[in-house]
Amino acid sequence: MIVLVVVIAIAYLYAGPHMFSSCGNVGDYAMERLRACPKAVELLGDGIDTSYGCSWGSTESTGNTERASVRIPVAGSKASGAYHYAADRIGGDIRFSGMLEVGDQRVNIATCTLATTSDAEAAHTGEGAFDGKVTRSSHPNVSAGSTCNGTFTLRGTQKPAQLLVKCDGVLIYRGEATARNDVNDPQNPDDDILTLTDENTSDVDNTPTLKLKAQEGRADGESGTMTVSDIEHGNQPAFEIEIAL
Repeated sequence: MIVLVVVIAIAYLYAGPHMFSSCGNVGDYAMERLRACPKAVELLGDGIDTSYGCSWGSTESTGNTERASVRIPVAGSKASGAYHYAADRIGGDIRFSGMLEVGDQRVNIATCTLATTSDAEAAHTGEGAFDGKVTRSSHPNVSAGSTCNGTFTLRGTQKPAQLLVKCDGVLIYRGEATARNDVNDPQNPDDDILTLTDENTSDVDNTPTLKLKAQEGRADGESGTMTVSDIEHGNQPAFEIEIAL
């Protein structure tokens, strides 16, 4: 499980919920709002649509009610980016919020205004902790079933996160990793998705490689996974550890 101990969930300052009338589903509506925003067109270009790439989120529909919290890749004639939107439809009314990211620029689609730097910094600043169980290991001192825990510090968009990981008291990782905290529904901190990545092996920076991807606030064993691996280095053999968070 992964838990933030300093609140960083309110990453984007949406101008409150707005009610709109729509007949289509919330996904179509979200794309209509994106294409209708001049700031989005200025960054992406014409012909804005979904594109190939990693997407995640959830949608549910019951009767005349529909809810979605999604991150999808989008592209136009000039550039590509990531589009986060959250929407609730009850009958013909939709409550909507959305954020477009193109490079280091962000557009609040609900208000069609550029997001401030402080909004992005807020999503990537704070401290947290996590725990989990080893599901697979070739490490000589860590076996499957071992308990792992650690801490991390997010230091803004311009600095790598600091991360410490131990399994049954054995130090597995202490170093810096690239961080990304994706805020889906700004009203729901438990659907934020945190990714921490260090692609360098110990022969480059004296730390193993690391990949963590987890959804905050979910139950033990359901939040996500962490993989730590390394090549043979000094007296240390090559290993790989997979941890369910």
